[in-house]
Amino acid sequence: MAARGRDTQRTRVFDIVRRRDWPQPYTGRAIRNRFMERWVGREDDLGKTLDEETSSFRAAVTAGDFETAMVWAGEGVDLISDVAPAGELVRRIGAESEACLRHASDLIHKF
Repeated sequence: MAARGRDTQRTRVFDIVRRRDWPQPYTGRAIRNRFMERWVGREDDLGKTLDEETSSFRAAVTAGDFETAMVWAGEGVDLISDVAPAGELVRRIGAESEACLRHASDLIHKF
């Protein structure tokens, strides 16, 4: 929740370590962490150490070690202000949708 858009970066590092063969121009955006910082700009070197790095990466994912495992996040990560239970999110979305629809109805009646 503390991450901001400026804390994210587009990278191929996590695709490489997960052995995902995406075409060169397509990257993913994730929150920067130690693993990313270690390998960005050194993607070819990462490719040469995949047996060791993939094993360590998978262990980090299992352990919830997000200094190695990735958290995919767009620049809009700034908009996250809390982590609410699913039921609360559904209630909020419903209330906001209803408010928008009521407002739209008011706009239609003015014409």
